[in-house]
Amino acid sequence: MRSVLRFILFFSLSLSHFALAQIQQVEIVWDKEAINPFTNQKLESFDGAYFEERDGFLPRYHIEFPINSTNASASFSNFQFAAFNGNLPANIDFASTVVTAQKRSSLSVNCIPLRRNPLTGQVEKLVAFTIEIQPNPVMQFKSTKSTKTTSVLSSGTWHKLSVAADNIYKIDYPFLQANNLSTQVSSFSRIGVFGQAMGILPEANSAFRTDDLEEIPIKIIDQNNNGLWENGDYILFYGKGPHVWNYDTA
Repeated sequence: MRSVLRFILFFSLSLSHFALAQIQQVEIVWDKEAINPFTNQKLESFDGAYFEERDGFLPRYHIEFPINSTNASASFSNFQFAAFNGNLPANIDFASTVVTAQKRSSLSVNCIPLRRNPLTGQVEKLVAFTIEIQPNPVMQFKSTKSTKTTSVLSSGTWHKLSVAADNIYKIDYPFLQANNLSTQVSSFSRIGVFGQAMGILPEANSAFRTDDLEEIPIKIIDQNNNGLWENGDYILFYGKGPHVWNYDTA
């Protein structure tokens, strides 16, 4: 069985991270006191509260949760209330948004934790609730192209070569000798160059990618045209580096 020497061009791969849902129980301890600068009325408050004129200087609650995604949303449930001394809106309006700072993402949540009970008319303060942070689904596209059942890697002898940029590369006889490959290759019919000319592996699962190595065309320079790889003979091939430029029509 004849041995076929093949070269693989390789690059670094980039992997994406997947986030799981988080469920947190939150408690608000109303053990502070604040004064409304408009009415001089004393209000119950809590540690970390902040106040805005547009809210009538009612205490506003804020909390952040570290997350592993820049695409997430929150739902709120299991509300617990207690009587509150003061005036306030009828409903609690939660606002949540994903923020990123120093390459770390978090879900920022804020609200005025006060309401007027719609049944009793009693003013109530929020003392606890549950938040569920769920990564938003990303649409996935299933490939319709057929996949190969066998790989070119299943036969032959393989060696890896790296290329740093798009360029024409040369493999000559001294290179084979320096890497102890000259005895494995006696003719040009027993060598091939394979790779994936698509740059770094894309992060999106829906992006196109080849499912096996593709053969790269080579230019054979045989000085005496005898078909044997000897001193002075070499091959040329065009290798694509890991960085790919795509034309943007926008």
